[in-house]
Amino acid sequence: MSESDYDLNRWELTLAVKTLYQRLALSQLQVRIAGENVAISEKLLTLTQRRFEAGSVSKLDVLRARVEAGNAADEKHLFENEERSHRMQLNYLLGREAAAPLVTSPLSKGAAVSESVDYLVDLALSQRIEFRTLRIKQSAASLRQSLARSLYYPDFSAAFYRHQYSGDMDSWKMNFGIVIPIFGRGAIGGRIAEARAEEKAVLTEAAAERARVEMEVRNSFKDAATLSERVALYQEVILASAEEAFRLAEANYHEGEIDNLELLLAQKTLQDVRKRSAETMFAYNLRLIDLEQAVGGESGRIRPGSGSKQLKAT
Repeated sequence: MSESDYDLNRWELTLAVKTLYQRLALSQLQVRIAGENVAISEKLLTLTQRRFEAGSVSKLDVLRARVEAGNAADEKHLFENEERSHRMQLNYLLGREAAAPLVTSPLSKGAAVSESVDYLVDLALSQRIEFRTLRIKQSAASLRQSLARSLYYPDFSAAFYRHQYSGDMDSWKMNFGIVIPIFGRGAIGGRIAEARAEEKAVLTEAAAERARVEMEVRNSFKDAATLSERVALYQEVILASAEEAFRLAEANYHEGEIDNLELLLAQKTLQDVRKRSAETMFAYNLRLIDLEQAVGGESGRIRPGSGSKQLKAT
């Protein structure tokens, strides 16, 4: 039981580190996107000021561009604070100094799950630490039943000793005895019934735990599949379209075909799409961690299972 508790705490800490690592990777990507937005906003502000000096735009356009540049800089500052906070929290979980440097990889989509959901459910039932603990509890209850039944049996005893008196010869004695439980049979039966009820409670708990674990695995698997499709949609369609739309709007603004309000709208749309794309990728990676937790093994590289080891009534 102590080993199971240790393994469970170790596993929970591992998942906490992985989750916080993903949060750190997301905040780093958000800082980079915000930095790109700052650069675009400053470029737009410079261009708008030049056009204002040339008399082709109004003072209102300059103010809009300046507000957008200020908002972009403020947003970047907020994301930098989040990145710093996540880095400190991760260092804390790793037992390191808060300001210690961390070498991290950019946020990217985790590997797709190649196993079927039925296989993952079966694997979860075979390797989740909770079932190991329940099997230990069932074994302990069975042992208590056996110990209680042994009290029905006669208890034999034997003794061999010698007496020695001053001036006399030593004398040797042997005693044998038998204790038959006659009046305590009710108490013994109570102990057996108590141990049997405890084992039945463990079996009931195991059945409920199996249903809960199966639901966790299936829900996490379904959510991961849905988010995987959304990540692909953003990366392959939506993000590319938003980037192309901004490039066209920027070119049209240089040619004087649109005002800066339309360009700002295209810029805002692009940044919103970039953020949602990053957040969707982050959500997908979190679902992989949830699936890993539900299965009790790494969802992307799950070790082979040996089938469902379920508790059985004796």
